[in-house]
Amino acid sequence: MSNIVFEIANLDAWSEEELYLKLGEPVTAPIITKSGDHPGPSVPDYLVEPINFFRPACGVLIENIRIIDFGIAFFLGSPVKFLGTPSTYKAPEAWFEEAADFKTDIWALACTIYAIRSGKALLQMY
Repeated sequence: MSNIVFEIANLDAWSEEELYLKLGEPVTAPIITKSGDHPGPSVPDYLVEPINFFRPACGVLIENIRIIDFGIAFFLGSPVKFLGTPSTYKAPEAWFEEAADFKTDIWALACTIYAIRSGKALLQMY
């Protein structure tokens, strides 16, 4: 759900302790290369797992949700050849015909709304 933006209540006013209390301690993991060598000076020492805002105990999201970046725009009579739509939002006809029109946008919007309401993707593609 990378095209969905949520608002957090009073985030700027929280102290570091309040941040950890409301969102949990950061979960980190070291960066390990295949060879076992240090990855280099431009690579951080560890990764931080994203915060799961959908867990029931979180309760910090305001009901102010924005859908952003619906991608490539085109005139109805001259669709683009490649939409770049993620698999989980791609309309069924786009898988076979690769024809893009307003219906493919409506499908992507419906999948997005489902993801907002349920907290998970309508279709899982691997």
